[in-house]
Amino acid sequence: MKVALIHFSDFHISSQEDFVVTQVNQIASACKPLTNLCDKIFIIVTGDVVDKGNISVYPYAESMLKSLKSELQDENATADIQFLIVPGNH
Repeated sequence: MKVALIHFSDFHISSQEDFVVTQVNQIASACKPLTNLCDKIFIIVTGDVVDKGNISVYPYAESMLKSLKSELQDENATADIQFLIVPGNH
């Protein structure tokens, strides 16, 4: 079994216009050469998910992560994709 660990840290999302939110397709494209070969994919997010603990922008982070998962599954429908999110300050 091949496993991929994709680790992101400190997104600091502050709006729906942030790069990490608007460019999720490009982020997924960068991951696909590795994830297309894997049976299991862990997307690990640590640190500041949103900027300054602003809970009103967490939906943007959630939407971005769901889109990332969907993009990866489009290329590898059989992969088991799981999230491990450990929010905190850096």
